[in-house]
Amino acid sequence: MRRAIVAAIVVLACTAAQAEDQVVEVRVRADSEHPGLEAFKAMDGNPGTIWHAVWWSGVSTPLPHEIVVDLGESREITGFTHLTRPAASKNGNIKDYEVYLSDRPEAKKPLAKGTPVAKGTFENEVGESVVKFDAPVKGRYFRLRALSNINGQPTWAGMGELTLHCDGVKFVGKPWPSDADEGKPKGTGSTLTGPKAAAAKVLWIIKDGVLDKKALAPGSTEGGYCSGKTVDGFHVTGSETLSRLRTGKSAVGDFEFKVVFSATAGGTKWRFPNITISDRGQICFWKTGNPMILNSARAAKPLEGFSVPLDTSAFDGKLHTMAVTRRDDKISFYFDDKQLNEQPIDPDVNLHLWFDALFVACKIKTIKLTAEELSDNLKTDFESAAPIQEIMVGEGSGKFEKAVYGRAASYRIPALAVSKKGTILAFAEARRLDKNDIGDHDGVVKRSEDGGKTWGPEIVIIDNGSESVNNPCPIVDMQTGRIWFSCARWKERMVLYYSDDDGKTWSEERDITEMIRKSLRPGITMAGPSAGAGIMTERGKSAGRLIMPLCATTPSTMTTGVLYSDDRGETWQMGGMLLDCPSLANAKCMVEALCAEMTDGSILFNGRVLQPNRGQTVIADFGLKDTKEMWLVDDLPEANCQGSIIRHSWPEDGKPGILLYSGPGLATGRVRGTLFASYDDGKTWPWKQVYYEGGSGYNDIAVLPDGRVAVLFEKDGKSKLGFTILPAPQAKP
Repeated sequence: MRRAIVAAIVVLACTAAQAEDQVVEVRVRADSEHPGLEAFKAMDGNPGTIWHAVWWSGVSTPLPHEIVVDLGESREITGFTHLTRPAASKNGNIKDYEVYLSDRPEAKKPLAKGTPVAKGTFENEVGESVVKFDAPVKGRYFRLRALSNINGQPTWAGMGELTLHCDGVKFVGKPWPSDADEGKPKGTGSTLTGPKAAAAKVLWIIKDGVLDKKALAPGSTEGGYCSGKTVDGFHVTGSETLSRLRTGKSAVGDFEFKVVFSATAGGTKWRFPNITISDRGQICFWKTGNPMILNSARAAKPLEGFSVPLDTSAFDGKLHTMAVTRRDDKISFYFDDKQLNEQPIDPDVNLHLWFDALFVACKIKTIKLTAEELSDNLKTDFESAAPIQEIMVGEGSGKFEKAVYGRAASYRIPALAVSKKGTILAFAEARRLDKNDIGDHDGVVKRSEDGGKTWGPEIVIIDNGSESVNNPCPIVDMQTGRIWFSCARWKERMVLYYSDDDGKTWSEERDITEMIRKSLRPGITMAGPSAGAGIMTERGKSAGRLIMPLCATTPSTMTTGVLYSDDRGETWQMGGMLLDCPSLANAKCMVEALCAEMTDGSILFNGRVLQPNRGQTVIADFGLKDTKEMWLVDDLPEANCQGSIIRHSWPEDGKPGILLYSGPGLATGRVRGTLFASYDDGKTWPWKQVYYEGGSGYNDIAVLPDGRVAVLFEKDGKSKLGFTILPAPQAKP
């Protein structure tokens, strides 16, 4: 991928001290550079300035990253000195590294292969590390490649100073022009040309400042999102006149989407204005209007993020152009008709592009889509591993004046269970009037008696009037067949229901709040169920114990633990907890955790953390022993979302037992729902299957009697629940 290359100054120290070193101009770059933290700042002789890879979510790219120095000609290097950034922050400090030296100009991405002349782990997490080669190595291009960082974060890399060891030479950097380095001609502008242009279809969204609302997608004008005004030949937006201009057609084949606009700085949200490519990313600007960024956070099919400095700020009040084009299998991005980035894309998929000018003062001259074909299909085609039914579908906020059973603005927070008779039970919050987390919610269930082929009507378990019902948590007692249902009822109440007829009817409410409060740890102010199903243990002296995964509140944060019953649900009390949790941000605490039984009877919790990977902890002694230990799971990405875990099978006949986890498959957003399998009680998760490429949020999973896996998940946003059944995972890793 083409990347901007920054002018650099590099000072390379010599191994032999001399009064006068020869001064030679060189060039330096990095494959990823955060605005203001460019590569030359790690090589300018000033330890207070640093290089850091782009760290914005959705724009950053995964490790490895590398910094490259062009020595001008082949020269002998004997080693180097690496200095971390100042000790005030360790973010991005390199841990494992490789060094390459060759006479070949190397591409920036993908990083070139080869045999490293040195590799290892820097001995000092903070401070200086000196690396000496076994023997002098000769080459023109010196490359230090960062393989990992001390944070364990998947995209960061940076340093304070890099000093190369040579003999009698002092190197000083000069600009490294991007086009010369790439060996490619300069961009020729973004206009669609050739025979395809003659037959192209044209859609004007704005022409000479006049908005054609017929060119917008259905519903775009609702809610005041297209309230800009035409003034002196421009469509003018601001804090009072919002314009989210969702184009009513998608582009098929080669296309150009071009916007002529002016904007001023000071918007409340830095990502505006932008061109959005649905489900793939958006091109926008940093707060100052420079650089241009491709932000693909939360995108289901993300394009590769980039950050490219501009010759001028996009927010200088002057007219500028933004454009996206596709020619064959390449998509390109332009500012003022200068190509800034090009990357591969499927030439046959339809792309929905639109201009979003919310939260910014903007004057729009034109918005024009030119394409080989225009399509009414504005949806991205997502693949799924198996057919998906949408079994609960919300109708959107503002549709109802009062709550109506069987209908809701949104269905969220799924929970899934399979009864002793094999009936599949799908639970959820029916958010009747709007999508808000607090409001008129009911706890509901739907039943399927034919393995998920058909579903009965919505059954209301709890109607709390205009107040909230949150976090449905069912538990099936496989000994008695009783199905328990717990939830949090506004405000700070925990209630319990049960069904003895396979989920058709439900008991009166039982408030167990005070029972639980009597067993709370000091410092725990309140506790309620996590979002998703609980379990009944099957092994050891605690077999038959009902365990409800708990979400507990402390004065500063939230944590997780066990709420259990050993008398078939008559009484409930606190079990073990994850303690020593000062805040969610310190990777020692997790919330919305669900649990599964381990082979030794311990209870494994898997939960949501403010980190790029899922958190896990073990509550030992059959769920009764407190712990302070929590770790991040390398194999499981964390998209700041709830996930689910379940025991699929126990070890037998030489086959390992299997645990399953379900959640978003990317750390950047609630997309790409993925089922993972562990064959070693949750230590590693080597097997995975994507069950839906598109929007995939909160979910729950259940194992069917024949070993297949049912998944209930928030599909394509926060309004509807999708249900699918997957084959059993492979028996061995």
